[in-house]
Amino acid sequence: MPALSPKVSVVLPFYNAGKTLSEALKSISDQDFPDFECVMVNNNSEDGSRDIAAGWAHDDSRFRLLEEKRQGVMFASNRGCDAARGTYIARMDADDISVPQRLETQVAFMDINMDIGICGTGVEYIEDKKIIFTPCFSL
Repeated sequence: MPALSPKVSVVLPFYNAGKTLSEALKSISDQDFPDFECVMVNNNSEDGSRDIAAGWAHDDSRFRLLEEKRQGVMFASNRGCDAARGTYIARMDADDISVPQRLETQVAFMDINMDIGICGTGVEYIEDKKIIFTPCFSL
């Protein structure tokens, strides 16, 4: 059972992401940092990706599935952020893959830099997939 207030809420909106969603969710499930929840927000998918997300929510209590009827990634992202229970929010798209150290590195950075409000990751493109790697930067 996940903590009521995990350290990180991964907000992952999706729309018709059946081809990439499973791999994205697996990369979150495989994180070295275990204190997270993944808030998946379906944005009116018609391709079966909702069923993929529902399976993850059923099999792993760290994953929650929400619905957003207003079309658009910002509506879905905001819905996920509103429902997030974590100290930190990590955004992820349904076609991204996070390396296992992503959350651990970002949390460590944020915990020792309390004056910083946001950090990000670098992105490496491999074929048509985005691979997120761990170096952080701040704004």
